[in-house]
Amino acid sequence: MKDKILLVGANGNMGSNHHRVLKELGKENKFDLKTCDISGGADYKDYTEAYEEFKPNKVVIATPTSSHSELLQYFNNKVYSIFIEKPLVDDDSEDYYLITKTKIMVGHIERYNSMIRKVKELLDGKSITHIFCMRCGLPTYINDILVKDKNVDKDLVIHDIDVAQYLTTHLKLLNKVRYTKSTTFTKMIEDNQADIVTEINGVKCFFHADKTSPSKVRTIKILGPEYIIEGDYIEQTLLLNGKEVKVEKKEPLKVELEMFIKDTFKKPALVDAVNNLKILKGKHITYI
Repeated sequence: MKDKILLVGANGNMGSNHHRVLKELGKENKFDLKTCDISGGADYKDYTEAYEEFKPNKVVIATPTSSHSELLQYFNNKVYSIFIEKPLVDDDSEDYYLITKTKIMVGHIERYNSMIRKVKELLDGKSITHIFCMRCGLPTYINDILVKDKNVDKDLVIHDIDVAQYLTTHLKLLNKVRYTKSTTFTKMIEDNQADIVTEINGVKCFFHADKTSPSKVRTIKILGPEYIIEGDYIEQTLLLNGKEVKVEKKEPLKVELEMFIKDTFKKPALVDAVNNLKILKGKHITYI
């Protein structure tokens, strides 16, 4: 039986990208695709009508974060799996989705970047002391007035928190410990800017993000005993101790959506998505 996939929020910036990639993937994977957007210009305007008529077994949610809880509550336990853009929710209900029947994949796209996948390989079995991340640009103007964004941490820094979790999970086994703690030491949030200093799985992490820089920058630097790794998310380039490491470039969104379609995503990624929100809020977390 073919899957039936419903894309909710098809006309937004991320939604249009999801629509493009899903149509590409549909050439190689057999599924029926319908779209839904409150603004019109899609197969449906109302997601409840879309569900009742189309009866999807998989749903992709690419709507603003403020609508995530409403949509998750509606589709949860109605469909087999849900892909939802990050962050999972913004109302402190994230723990609930760890125990639902419906499988949930959160769109933390950077962990599917080919450069980060290669970094994960390089770090296998290695200790890590520090992670530095910089995520800059671009400012948004309306009528030549700079828009003040107070959610740069939720919009941008959360990507780097997720990557830090993804890259450091092996340290629990390497250090032969069952419990590791993550505690936020410093968090400075201003209009269009966020700086967070924290510790994740025993690694000191420094995150900077802003929407004021004149150019778009997405970089990561990882330090450990006798090595420095430097990566560029946009160019998907990588240096190890100053020497280039070959990276097979792929579109991250295509990689993650293909995992969703083929049902190859795992629950630990959802646990990370829940903990990303807790780290962002400065809550003390114990990993088991």
